[in-house]
Amino acid sequence: MIYILTVFLSILAAPAAYWIGKKSTRAMHVLTIAACFCTLVLSVLPLVLKDSAAAFFSLFGLRLQSGGLGGLYGVLTALLWTLAALFAPRYFKGKADTPRYIFFFLLTLGATMGVFLAADLLTLFIFFEVMSLASCAWVAHTETKQALEATKTYLTISVAGGLVLLMGLFLLYSSTGTLVIQELHAAANSNTLLPACLCLLFGFGTKAGIFPLHIWLPKAHPQAPAPASALLSGILTKAGCFGALLLTLRLMGESQIWNYILLVLGMITMLTGAIPALFATQLKRILALSSLSQIGFIFTGIAMVGFAEKPSLAAQGTVLYMIGHSLAKLILFLFAGAVYCTAHTLDLNSLQGWGKGRPLLHICFLSGALSLAGTPFFCGYLGKTLIHEAIAEQVEAGGMLFHIAEWVFLFAGGLTLAYLLKIYIPLFHMGKKWPKNEAKLGGVATAALIPCAVLLPLVAILPDVCRMISSIGLQDTGISPLPADFAFYSLQNLSGIGISFAIGVSVFLGIILGCLYREGRYRTVSPPLSLEKTIYIPFFKGLKTILILLCRILCDLPAVLLLLFKRTILRPIDSPHERRHRFLTRVGDAYDRLRGRDALTSADFLIDAYTTIQDTTGRILSNFSFALLMTCLGVCIILIFLLVK
Repeated sequence: MIYILTVFLSILAAPAAYWIGKKSTRAMHVLTIAACFCTLVLSVLPLVLKDSAAAFFSLFGLRLQSGGLGGLYGVLTALLWTLAALFAPRYFKGKADTPRYIFFFLLTLGATMGVFLAADLLTLFIFFEVMSLASCAWVAHTETKQALEATKTYLTISVAGGLVLLMGLFLLYSSTGTLVIQELHAAANSNTLLPACLCLLFGFGTKAGIFPLHIWLPKAHPQAPAPASALLSGILTKAGCFGALLLTLRLMGESQIWNYILLVLGMITMLTGAIPALFATQLKRILALSSLSQIGFIFTGIAMVGFAEKPSLAAQGTVLYMIGHSLAKLILFLFAGAVYCTAHTLDLNSLQGWGKGRPLLHICFLSGALSLAGTPFFCGYLGKTLIHEAIAEQVEAGGMLFHIAEWVFLFAGGLTLAYLLKIYIPLFHMGKKWPKNEAKLGGVATAALIPCAVLLPLVAILPDVCRMISSIGLQDTGISPLPADFAFYSLQNLSGIGISFAIGVSVFLGIILGCLYREGRYRTVSPPLSLEKTIYIPFFKGLKTILILLCRILCDLPAVLLLLFKRTILRPIDSPHERRHRFLTRVGDAYDRLRGRDALTSADFLIDAYTTIQDTTGRILSNFSFALLMTCLGVCIILIFLLVK
């Protein structure tokens, strides 16, 4: 019942909150916060009780369990949802469409909890689809042209991913005979399961935002409300990463093809997000592109789990990196919401000096940004260091691709620092101090940033907490926890982050300040290439045209063949009337020749007479009175026959 309530409590609360919100906004927010907090308490209980047994909910046949990475991320999901719910009253103050947002907010929470607590892939798929469709309402919330366009892209990618994911489940079940997560490893055969798992990767990749399925992410995050953007980036993308990590740990870790695919996609995704972020000037767009880049780091870590003979470093680094990114992105997107609530703009050129005199928000932003950049003594550093260490081990074993992957990893980490400096310097160290309006933001909204800002350095400072998180996240996978004496802050590990920081400072000074900053303003540089507009849309329009043409050809083909046969083999045969007309014409012509007449009139007369007789006879024979007359005549004949007999 704990598992069932954890998933369905918020789903049941969604319509109640919507109905209450029509009458009292305050009561609606209280109910929302209470539902999120109760979900948090329920998600923690199985971890405290150390109960990971699967439980059936017989009404729908859904199979739920706790423990492992799913249980850990269930707790994190409920925590971030609670903090986003605390921030929502200030952000949506005075807006009439808030009940609609709250309805889908709670519905998405329940579906996301179902994804992480699913004990089999069918249950995961059902909640995954509900999560995708419910979160579309977040993107479309403002109903602007840009928001609706972003929703269209997001919905298209989500539906396509869901269909391919379902096909992957069919293929997987036909090969293994089971979809229960705990039973997959025993039934795994990486050679025969590659097509099925590639379909599953496509489905999970649409939500994670991996290249080339990332086109929705930079469009959707800036259009969604800030609390929704925080959850889209911090949690919903991790549902896709969770699926990819699950496939690697349970099924495909021994497949080198699978690992190479993940590694190449991870490297491309890192740069696909980081490079455009250098040129963007809208705060939430930079953070959205940053999320795309960080997903590349996570997928690189997942690839290294498969490559390593001892995957402890890569696996635990990936788990810590996912958690650190979730916490950091909640801070940064809620910070963007705080900026919008007070300044009513997200353009960096209009926000110079906004952060001066706001020490609490300053500290919170620094906590999220420093962790995202991989600064020592923050959670992001732990995950990044472990993944880099796993790559370095493969570099020593040989392979040009791993050398490239290491430098792409360090270079993309440097770009992360560069675009975060692009945000930080104008807001807190440029321009004049803005009038202090901290009270306008509200203490509760500001306090929503604090827990994550505290957790990010706390996890890194306390090694026992780090090992506990890693052990919970990798429960039942057979991967041993980090050794107690692992040196996170060795000279070798610090040198890697030092190289990234040197690259980041150089890019910030040389490119951002040197080329993009002129006369006190950042230049806005539009991306030269849009994958969606230059490739996807033309491709599918061309495919649509080809399919329509093929359909027309297939539909018209029977008619064309019939016409061809009528002209050749199936030539028309004269009807009896036409044969009679030729006979009468010949009779008339012979009669005229016998009489010596020049004008051929007898044939026309005979044909007209025949036609008239035929028409009259037809009318008589089809008349109801004639039918009665024939009936009566028949009855009379029968009576006469009986009498005579």
